[in-house]
Amino acid sequence: MAWRVRLTHPRRHRKANAYLPPRTPSTTDSVTAMAATGSRQSRLLTALLVVFTVALAGLLPACARNDDRPQPQRRGNQPVASPIQVSTVSETLNPPGTPLGNGVEVQTGSALVGTVFPLVEWVSTSSETTYAPTGWQALLLVDGNGIDVWNRYAEVLGIAERANAMDACFVQQIWSKENANSRRLRFLTEDRLDKEDTMVCFARLEVEELGFLEMFMAIGAAPCGPNAGVEDCPRQAQSHLFLKVNNKPSSKYLPRQELGTTKLADKRGYRGTGEIPTGPVVAPHLNDAGLASSLPGPGERIDAHLDDFLGGEDWQAPPGTVPTGARSLITPAMLLECNGGVVVVMKVPGSPVEALTAMDSVTYKTSKPRFRPQGTFANSTWAGFMFDSAGGYYLSTTALDAGDAESYVLATQCGD
Repeated sequence: MAWRVRLTHPRRHRKANAYLPPRTPSTTDSVTAMAATGSRQSRLLTALLVVFTVALAGLLPACARNDDRPQPQRRGNQPVASPIQVSTVSETLNPPGTPLGNGVEVQTGSALVGTVFPLVEWVSTSSETTYAPTGWQALLLVDGNGIDVWNRYAEVLGIAERANAMDACFVQQIWSKENANSRRLRFLTEDRLDKEDTMVCFARLEVEELGFLEMFMAIGAAPCGPNAGVEDCPRQAQSHLFLKVNNKPSSKYLPRQELGTTKLADKRGYRGTGEIPTGPVVAPHLNDAGLASSLPGPGERIDAHLDDFLGGEDWQAPPGTVPTGARSLITPAMLLECNGGVVVVMKVPGSPVEALTAMDSVTYKTSKPRFRPQGTFANSTWAGFMFDSAGGYYLSTTALDAGDAESYVLATQCGD
């Protein structure tokens, strides 16, 4: 199969120059008529008009050149951060308007990567081999303004009053050897940090008539895992949004309700007061200079070396590598608010069961049937598996039939 890889970046459109008035024949006709009178007054007026016309002609091109330069988008009096370039496979991106679930559609400024996957609660004591999904999950590329994209999804998911960008997002200082363990953070309403490279947003909330919602977004530089060496930080670009909607959550499944600003508010002494600094949103200045953006291929680590918990000591072992004939569909991201937290979407040859078997045939085939759930979702077959990893960490995988003897695979790892 031929794949087209692109670096997704905001499209810039040249705007018509508002400073260039249409040229009308009336001015020229008037000048000609006045010159023909031979009067001193007319000749003087004609000369002044010529001088004015020449001067204006010299100024207008400069105005046009200035107007043609890319202008920063603005939100109130604050510039809005541009999206970050990340590698994608363009034909697997689904545009705004694509259905997700619960009547929610892909919003402007984002694109669905691959497909919508079923969300299944893992109940290790169950003897069933067929599970009914209790919700859905999806990874999206953010190719528009991140603050606006987050607010659009918050609105359609019914959490705008509790988890708009001001409540759910924070900005962090650029990672460096000097501040590896002490990066500064700020609320969106605070002044910019001296150097900042990432905006992170998340919300875990119970939502009436929806269930339990988890929404994560990260734009900028992916953070290194907590055990990564200073020189090993790959500085990967990310511009992703991950949605998990559980329509029928059990009490065992539910994590605590939390917003992106919760921990920062707690550190600042705002915990329980509902108070964070108010004022206009000060959007971060983010850029992708010096950031890598790759699509791991067969035999390479699925996480592009982001997640130091994945695979334990042997990072190149299955299931942490891309299977033969498979392809990553978007640059891996560190989205989940936990140890590790990698999110990956791939397209793998074979049926859903064959795709998961290809990731680690020994582990998958020798596991007990109750750990290999299968079923149907949106009229397509799916299979799931939780791969063990060293240190008690797990790689959760869900494969959904993509047709043409291929499957989409969503892989996530969250330490706690």
